Amino acid sequence: MVNKKSIVNSYPAYIFVGFICLLAYFWIRSESFNRMYLEQCEKELTTKTELLSPEIIRIMKSGNFTALNDYCRRFFAKTQTRITVIDEKGLVLADSCSNPKEMSNHRKRPEISKAFDGIITKKRRFSVTLQKEMVYVAAPIEVNGKDYVLRTADSISSIMLLNNVVKRDMLLTGLLAALVTAIISIFSLRYVTEPIERMIDSARVIASGQLDVRIPEPQRGIVRDLAVAVNSMAEQLKTQLNLVTDQKNEREAIFSSMRDAIIALDGHGRITAFNSAAQGMLGIPEKSKGRPLAEVIRRTFLIDFTKQLLAEPQSLEEEFSELNEDGVKIYFQVKGTPLYAMHEKTGLGALLVISDITEQHNSETFRRDFVANVSHEIRTPLTALASAAENLSEDVVKEPERAKRLLDIIERNSNRLKVLVDDVLSLAAIENLRSAKVINQDKIKIAKVVDVAALVCAPKAESKNISINYDADCEFCVAGDSNLLEQVFINLIDNAVKYSDPDSSISVEFLSRPGKYLVLVRDQGIGISSEHLPRLFERFYRVDKARSRQLGGTGLGLAIVKHIIKLHKGSISVNSTVGQGTTFTVSLPAVN
Repeated sequence: MVNKKSIVNSYPAYIFVGFICLLAYFWIRSESFNRMYLEQCEKELTTKTELLSPEIIRIMKSGNFTALNDYCRRFFAKTQTRITVIDEKGLVLADSCSNPKEMSNHRKRPEISKAFDGIITKKRRFSVTLQKEMVYVAAPIEVNGKDYVLRTADSISSIMLLNNVVKRDMLLTGLLAALVTAIISIFSLRYVTEPIERMIDSARVIASGQLDVRIPEPQRGIVRDLAVAVNSMAEQLKTQLNLVTDQKNEREAIFSSMRDAIIALDGHGRITAFNSAAQGMLGIPEKSKGRPLAEVIRRTFLIDFTKQLLAEPQSLEEEFSELNEDGVKIYFQVKGTPLYAMHEKTGLGALLVISDITEQHNSETFRRDFVANVSHEIRTPLTALASAAENLSEDVVKEPERAKRLLDIIERNSNRLKVLVDDVLSLAAIENLRSAKVINQDKIKIAKVVDVAALVCAPKAESKNISINYDADCEFCVAGDSNLLEQVFINLIDNAVKYSDPDSSISVEFLSRPGKYLVLVRDQGIGISSEHLPRLFERFYRVDKARSRQLGGTGLGLAIVKHIIKLHKGSISVNSTVGQGTTFTVSLPAVN
């Protein structure tokens, strides 16, 4: 059954479509009339050209071009048809409307070019000479064995103008009809559609997520029942959406706050979600959702792990390592878990959790190496102490001189153990400060710190007749802990004294650079070969182990120095030439 209201509502639209169709019909008829008129003009011009050709040829054979030009002008005065005669070079010999001598070369005009090819040509175009829309007919003629072109032309500007006026009036009539139809439609539909339109607008607002909006409920009718049902549905949606939103926000907060990289994949290996840690750790671009993991991450181990996880849906866990941009090895632990649809066993994808365990791995390696190194360092003096104590108990009475030598061994190795324990404790204390990231920030003169270090090392330097030279009046200041910085320069100057020849000198220079100060500790000692320089600041690393032990070194001094300098946001480097000496350069942030 046809709904009467729908017919009434659609009636203005039908009227509007009818007007548009009528407008289109008149427009097409206008174009058809215009085309027929132009075709008639072309036929008449063709006939005129054929009738004019014998007379034009007769006059041209006489060679009187003035008479030819007069004939063209008289013909134009009677018929308003323009006549132009052009020779094979394109020069105008006669024209009804213009002086031939002042006219440009016509050889390249489209109708002229084709006429010289032996073709009667018809053309509609704008005349540059007359500044009018014209229709042209050009025909080839032959006079005394030479080729010429006879061209006739009529103006079509008037008919074109009339046609444009008709089109304009039709367009205005159509617009007016459309406007009247629209006004009638608005007034006829307002009372019928207004309540439904209000409901549609409110429903769209609700659909956009504003669930607090309610549809106006009319007092009666079926529209009221519809409004009540939609409002009830909106209330239920609001309750459900709030619950889902709370759960989603909770998951996203947990997801984004995790330090581990998390990547969710669908069953085809495409990324569906990832957290900020994955961007930082693995370099995943921000717009990566929907892209295959293999396109986003160029890590073979992770791609192979994902393929295995998706092919055989079961929890997997593996560790991998790779070199970063600085050539340092980093370690990852990857855990993969398959994802399933609720109440189904079909796989939806997988969840990857990637942890950077480099620090943990390095800590375990460091603890293992540290324990091994400390055990090795302690074993030798303890063995010497035990042996000396055993022999001392037997020979203390029988051989006093030997007993004295054994006591010297005990004292020397006891001191060595004490130095080792002190260095280990110092290193542990510095590591604690580094973890806490808190040290004193006193304003300190570098020269004063070096002065204290030089005084501490002076007795050992004087025993080898070594001079320590520096500018005690230097005003350069840095921020930091004076005790820690004194420890740095005591270590550096003490090393310089140990490995310098007697009767030499040690210099401490202060240099200023933008934003920092440099302290250069330079000796004239035995020097260090280049292959040892990269590892010089490692714990327990010694260039000459036998000589280092003989001089009482533990292999921890330069490691302590490096850690203290890092605590002060500085850096340390070393340059050395075997046989010429060594220079340690300490860089510290400047304080005005």
